[in-house]
Amino acid sequence: MASDLNGGLPTTFDWHRRLLGRMAVPHTNRPALLRQSTAQRLEEYLAFRHVVRNIYGFELKPERLDKLITDYAEVWQQFHQDIQTFIGWLNQLAQELESES
Repeated sequence: MASDLNGGLPTTFDWHRRLLGRMAVPHTNRPALLRQSTAQRLEEYLAFRHVVRNIYGFELKPERLDKLITDYAEVWQQFHQDIQTFIGWLNQLAQELESES
């Protein structure tokens, strides 16, 4: 989907962050997949993933981990809502295209 909607996947070392950023930007003739606020919240989890994959566990901050755990359900709901909104836009577009043909 990202390759179809945004001209290809990023190939740099920070491709996860760049892809997330791209998903929060509207493009010609289509809305953004994610709201900026959703992308910002997901970026916190992306940063945590980076720390876990690249740094020793003793460098984890318990208060940061607690916040990620506490916020998870709300962030998931926000993400799910954004995806459903985008799917709704796709369905509407498909109906418009069908009615034109």
